Amino acid sequence: MAFAARGTRDLDDGERPIEDEREKAVLQAQARGVYVRSILLAFLGAAVIFALPL
Repeated sequence: MAFAARGTRDLDDGERPIEDEREKAVLQAQARGVYVRSILLAFLGAAVIFALPL
């Protein structure tokens, strides 16, 4: 996802920029979605842990 967020891809010959603008936009949107979901799940997990009685 880090490569997609930067607009690049890593194939066998190393990191290369994504030249197709439509493909780059789709991959960057997917990367954003993954990052947002991971942050939300981290906050939710922390909230559950703090809500549990000791």
